[in-house]
Amino acid sequence: MWEHCDLCTALELPGESFPSAVVVLVATGSEHTVRWYPYLTRFGPVGTSGMPTVLPDWETPQQYPGAALPQPVARLLESWRTWRAADDLEQEAVRLERAGYRIRWAARS
Repeated sequence: MWEHCDLCTALELPGESFPSAVVVLVATGSEHTVRWYPYLTRFGPVGTSGMPTVLPDWETPQQYPGAALPQPVARLLESWRTWRAADDLEQEAVRLERAGYRIRWAARS
């Protein structure tokens, strides 16, 4: 999940402005759908910090099966799919730790 305008700005993509939307990626091992939740922002009342609040005006959500993804998100999805497909998760964790990642297994309740 990411905010589209923020990600485009962080990636320094060409253009002067980008649409605001919360983007949710729903993925399986072989398919994905992008859920697009666009919004316009307006300033609301001044909050406790002395700054105006920002309020979203949500527009109609959209779904895009198999949509193109920003390159970092596509690479992350591919890594996740590779990790999910690993036969031995413990061995995969060791490989990731050798690559510099820190793995912490969550206990299931």
